[in-house]
Amino acid sequence: MSDGRSVYPSVFMLPGCDRRLRSGHPWAYSNEIRMNAEALALAPGTLVVLNRVGGKVLGVGTFDPLAFVKSSSELKSGLKGYRKLARLAARLVEPDGFLFLASCSHNVEAGASADHPVHSFLPESAYLKTLVLQLD
Repeated sequence: MSDGRSVYPSVFMLPGCDRRLRSGHPWAYSNEIRMNAEALALAPGTLVVLNRVGGKVLGVGTFDPLAFVKSSSELKSGLKGYRKLARLAARLVEPDGFLFLASCSHNVEAGASADHPVHSFLPESAYLKTLVLQLD
């Protein structure tokens, strides 16, 4: 596989803050990332390579992703954005690696996971949708 990761900016975890990711947690929080000038200059939604302190690659993800579907009128263009993001990210997954996709857009229809239950009187609580794919 040609390593396309070099074309994406790198962000670095703070010392000792990568344990959750290495054990399978799907995202890093801003207080776990070295927020230097380069990181602060990244536009929301930028595809980045996430590295440990020593430079070892942990994975690829989006940096502060934007909501692609802020209203139901943006559904068609928002879904197109999610497809493009998935296609770009899939190119960077190692063989037999995993691609974790998530959407917090309320206007994208799907069920919620067990850790984000849907309240029967608040249908907008069905906002978190995830998909995990193992790619060969």
